[in-house]
Amino acid sequence: MPCLRESVLPVEREIPLSKTPIRDTMELLLKGQITDKEKQEGFSPVSNRLKLTDVNLKENGNLILEFEVLSGYSMGGSCLNGLIGAEIIKTAQQFFEVKTIEILPYYLLQP
Repeated sequence: MPCLRESVLPVEREIPLSKTPIRDTMELLLKGQITDKEKQEGFSPVSNRLKLTDVNLKENGNLILEFEVLSGYSMGGSCLNGLIGAEIIKTAQQFFEVKTIEILPYYLLQP
């Protein structure tokens, strides 16, 4: 898997109508479920080592996402952390009300 933000491509999913679509979408991303066809096309999710602990969309459009690393996983390496960050950011950017994105804790996706 190339270590380029551009290598993170969209997949289409439907979620049930809810009052928390950003949270629901992020949690779906973190499940890391891909179809057989997507596997054949080379998709390989990397964000499934995280748990979403908080979502806060401010009135100014700043989205604050807080995560923790799941037990049994570790973070590290600029390639992996860059891809995880790209998956999260690209997923959040699909919501028109999101203007900026903050991922907490700040050190989580550092190389």
